[in-house]
Amino acid sequence: SGTYLFRSNAFFPLTGRGFGADVTSGQNRNFHFTSEIRAWFLYRGNESFTFSGDDDVWVFLNGRLAVDIGGEHGPAARSVNVPAFFAGLAANQRCVVGGRCAISIF
Repeated sequence: SGTYLFRSNAFFPLTGRGFGADVTSGQNRNFHFTSEIRAWFLYRGNESFTFSGDDDVWVFLNGRLAVDIGGEHGPAARSVNVPAFFAGLAANQRCVVGGRCAISIF
């Protein structure tokens, strides 16, 4: 259908490892980690993306900040309509329909 989803409420990839593990909770969870995903997608001119998280989430399209869910908080979601986002940028910063577009997620 063109819709992709990953959701997990049990995401602690560094339990018991690395620096900063929280041993006081008795679970030895490490909250001091980050994820970085960089990819390309074929821009068709009708995309929209929704991201959610309970801490900092930033999404960049062609190097420009498109989604900012900053700070510590409960679960929150933000969406970006890609054509509308690109319409607000200079022509040399936009993606061209049928071309590759960079997406970076932190």
